Amino acid sequence: MERFTRRGRPLEIAKRDDLQAIGFLLEDWLKHINPRRILRIDASEEDPHYQGCLAEALAFIAKR
Repeated sequence: MERFTRRGRPLEIAKRDDLQAIGFLLEDWLKHINPRRILRIDASEEDPHYQGCLAEALAFIAKR
């Protein structure tokens, strides 16, 4: 929610009020996928190139 607000985009596909519902739908959908196939990346931090999790993501991919 905080990141959504900071972006301040003039046009957003989702409204602020939709974020919680989208989160619930996403988590429900992920329950049906083998958890070993899911890579979760914390995108709440200001890290546009994902440098903080790149090594972990590459290792995850290499294992698969």
